[in-house]
This record gives sequence, structure tokens and C-alpha cells, in this order.
Amino acid sequence: MLVSDVALSIETDDVNAWFIDSSESLHMSFNKFWFDEYHENIYGTCVYLGDNRSLQVQGYGIIGVMLPNGKERQIHDVMYVPSIKKNLISIFSIVYQDLKVEFFKSQCVVKDI
Repeated sequence: MLVSDVALSIETDDVNAWFIDSSESLHMSFNKFWFDEYHENIYGTCVYLGDNRSLQVQGYGIIGVMLPNGKERQIHDVMYVPSIKKNLISIFSIVYQDLKVEFFKSQCVVKDI
């Protein structure tokens, strides 16, 4: 998977897009095939959305991504939520992993500290 641009708008239909989410504390994806390492969820965990709906987490793991500069990076602790509509990257989790997030008018940049 190549991460060329992080979507800043929810109006794209690109199923490969990752959306920066400041309200979630976990990364989430609906694409099970992206996981390089995967563990089934045996606890019946759910995530709760802003409209009070809950979605079941079926597993979690690591997704490898290729950055535009050619470097590979792993996204750890990604929840597999098949019924979520967008792939979400949590700002909280990124910052917790000692990465820096910068927002500009037309893009968001994630950097090593």
C-alpha cells in the first residue's frame, strides 16, 4: 500500500485513503488484507461513534505503508473494523508514538521527532 496523500476531506470515495482523526484514540481500517500482522479479537470489543452507534472490532494488528519518500513505515495497533466506512489514523496514537503532526492549508504531514 502506498500512502501518497492523507485525505483531509471525507468527500473522497478512494477506499485506499487514510483520514486523520482527532477524535479517535485508535487507528482503524476496514481492509483486512492490509494487515501484515493480525490478531483476532476474542473480547467482543466495540468502538463507539459520535452518533451513538457501536461497531464491532474483529481484530487488530500492524499495517505496513510506503511513504512518498520511499521509506517504509508500520502503523501499529490498528483495529480491524469491517463495518467502518473510512480508514482512520488517530492523531493521539501518532503523537504517542513520538511522531509529530503538522497541519497546513492543503495537507497534513507526519514526521519523526
